[in-house]
Amino acid sequence: MAATFTVFSDEVIPGWAEGFARLLREGSQATVGVASSLEAALDSRTDVLVLALGRRFDARPSDHQIARLSNRRIIAMSTTADWLRRQVGALETVTGMSSGNDHRMTSTSSELLGSQAPNLPFHAFKKRYETPLAEFNDLTPMLHFGPTRLTEFRPDIDYIVTLSKLKECAVVMRQASVVYAGVHAHPDEFSIEYRQLIRRVAFALATRPVEPLAPIVVNRQMHPPGTVRFELSRWEGSNDDNMRTFHFRFEQPTAFTATLEHTGSDAMMLLFNGDGGTGRLHWTRVDSEAGETLTIAANINQQALESLGHRYWELQVVNFDRDKGGTAKLSVRYDTPSSDTRLTPLAGDDGVETLNWRAHALLLAARDGDENASARIRRHAPAAKIEQAAVRRVVAREHGFGDWPTLSAHVAWELPNTLPSALAFGTRLSFERGLARYPDSFSAPQLAELFDGFPEPVASMLGAAFTQAKERGHQHFTTEHLLEALIDDPISNHVLQSVGCDIEALHPELDALLEALPTTTFVGETQVSEPFCSATYRADFIPALGREDMNPGSLLAGLMGEDCHAQKLLAKQGIRQQDFVNYVSHGIPTSLAGPAAPGASVLDPQLEAVVQRAFASAKASHHEFLTTEHLTAALLSEGDVADAVRSMGADVDDFARDVADHVDTTPRSDEPGRTKPTRAFNEIMQVALALAQRAGRGQASPGDAFDAILRERDLPTCHLLAGATEGGTPSRPKSRG
Repeated sequence: MAATFTVFSDEVIPGWAEGFARLLREGSQATVGVASSLEAALDSRTDVLVLALGRRFDARPSDHQIARLSNRRIIAMSTTADWLRRQVGALETVTGMSSGNDHRMTSTSSELLGSQAPNLPFHAFKKRYETPLAEFNDLTPMLHFGPTRLTEFRPDIDYIVTLSKLKECAVVMRQASVVYAGVHAHPDEFSIEYRQLIRRVAFALATRPVEPLAPIVVNRQMHPPGTVRFELSRWEGSNDDNMRTFHFRFEQPTAFTATLEHTGSDAMMLLFNGDGGTGRLHWTRVDSEAGETLTIAANINQQALESLGHRYWELQVVNFDRDKGGTAKLSVRYDTPSSDTRLTPLAGDDGVETLNWRAHALLLAARDGDENASARIRRHAPAAKIEQAAVRRVVAREHGFGDWPTLSAHVAWELPNTLPSALAFGTRLSFERGLARYPDSFSAPQLAELFDGFPEPVASMLGAAFTQAKERGHQHFTTEHLLEALIDDPISNHVLQSVGCDIEALHPELDALLEALPTTTFVGETQVSEPFCSATYRADFIPALGREDMNPGSLLAGLMGEDCHAQKLLAKQGIRQQDFVNYVSHGIPTSLAGPAAPGASVLDPQLEAVVQRAFASAKASHHEFLTTEHLTAALLSEGDVADAVRSMGADVDDFARDVADHVDTTPRSDEPGRTKPTRAFNEIMQVALALAQRAGRGQASPGDAFDAILRERDLPTCHLLAGATEGGTPSRPKSRG
């Protein structure tokens, strides 16, 4: 009986399904159908299902379809295997690495195709491709090869084609009745050798009995708790010498911590996760740019252990420094409920506020003569004087961190992608990709297409600014043109005023820079400059409070990451990139602006004034963080908030003193003026805005902010208010020690 096939592609490569159907029909009696939808393909009853899907996360089959996926013959093209694995879990043949170069491949002796002799190298494509990274897109012919190593997974995985030089990397392989084929291109671009091979694979699979997918258990060396030292080479692409991977298995709920100390490298990464097949568990990544110690903590519960199943937890140390190698010292600790001196797991919502509150409670208990509190301090800080710094160190060590700064950095709100060095490679690549994709003209419409479209009002603002630049005879659109456009936009104008910019003083200096730009008569459109493209790329990574997608305020923050004349003009006025991030992402003004144009601010003038007072107070006290308690202290001067406190039965003045006393326990910074908002502060501002929008208002008020704080029961404000309403004595949090 002739083999039957169903082919489906979601048109990442137009015409792919029809092209592969023609390949299967060549010289055969096979019945080949092209499905009109993924649902129709999954419901088909043919011998083999061929799927070519992009990196999609939207398609969730029915339970019935998922059950059938584990018990049918499938050819999964490149990234399709990643989608398939999220459905069935047991699949190990997935995309690992990718290359735009047409590497030579070698067919191996396999159970599916039998002996392959002679094993002559061949290429995947009709013509040779050496695609620069900047030119990659969905249509780029690519090779995807699986991360699985032959020595680990044989005989459970049947390796059919490997790279000739990297024989551990498989391009075509089979697990049970699922074949992974990692050649990404239109079938008409396949080489003769690869067309013949993939046809043989398809027909051999069609006649093979169906094997249900089952987990593959691989025995790996597990890393014990303790310390290990090792060297890592500089990053040269996919070389194994610049990374180390450690594996772990836990039989019961575990508090896991890993601390990496290192020297030499300026770009070290620590990554922890568990591959649960259908999803990643406890995925946590931290990066170092200047030799900082990196720490990861994970509270692994029973549900996570069951989800991981037969697989392993992995900890990766990678050196991304292109110039220098590194020396690393990795310390790993994991504690269970039965450990003698077990770690205290961090709760998912633990932040600077809750941890500092816990430390202060420990200090008060020790001073009151609590023997358990004193014993905890002696255990972790035996020689230290009993004071706030010492008890913070105790709390840090009880959670598996070496000191308080490392713990507070772990739970703090961070935006590392705004740092110039963190995005240097991406900014350069985005510009190179634009030039490669649009060699004839890389102007405003092409830039918008490169970034998947600009939202309003960014699109209109940039369109008008490019037109004005052309009228001036400027062949390239610079960050100076961008700053001029942002001054005129109501949203970014309000942002500039809120970070203390003297716009009147800025205008003549900016005008002088624009007048100094060379002018010429040219045909076509004004072109994108690299600094402007880079600023736009950075802006795409900066979240804006209450706004979706990129907005003019984000562009200001992105511009400040560039080394350009426009950035220097703003820096000359004492404005930092962090000032823009503070206002755009958190709603924290450095100074109060005048009345905002409609839609220019998501906070009403009263709340902006409250937040500005809170921030000014934290900075004046040299506090490292702007916390929710700084915000509470400032909110209590608002009449409606004070009335709300009275309605709960608390004395406002007494409550305000309790809050002020606790604010004084906030850690102080060694760098005055570098006060940073906490993660809890950011969450409160987001909730406040959501409450306002739910009530049909476009701006959050002080009452919304206080309501948002009261919804977070573990914040110090809530503990203090509970104590004030229960008899005037501030409550203390329950100790987790």
